[in-house]
Amino acid sequence: MALVIVRHPRNLLDQAQPMPHLFVFGFGFTARALAGQLSARNWRITGTSRTREGAAAIRALGHDGLVFFGEDISPDIHDALAAATHVLISNPPSPVGDQALSFLAPLISNTSHQACPQLKWIGYLST
Repeated sequence: MALVIVRHPRNLLDQAQPMPHLFVFGFGFTARALAGQLSARNWRITGTSRTREGAAAIRALGHDGLVFFGEDISPDIHDALAAATHVLISNPPSPVGDQALSFLAPLISNTSHQACPQLKWIGYLST
């Protein structure tokens, strides 16, 4: 499987489209900073955390916060990905690999893109 990044994250700021939606796997320091820049430009932001407390902290920032353990995927995550125009993977890999990418790959490899019909961009952030 190949992952291609079509745009540098800075170019995300220049998108001229109605209500773009960034879904972030792993809402750490860098993702949080990007989310603040994008939400100031009327982007919808959904971020994930491994804990309920972390998801609540994301919501306290004014974004949608969801729990992602890397195993079971909630209907809320499926729904948010279906509406997402952009996905950023910024969570660290586990000893068995990148759980977010493993989950996302079958959804984006479907040629009909029914699972993620709005998706325009995928980025992978490694710090």
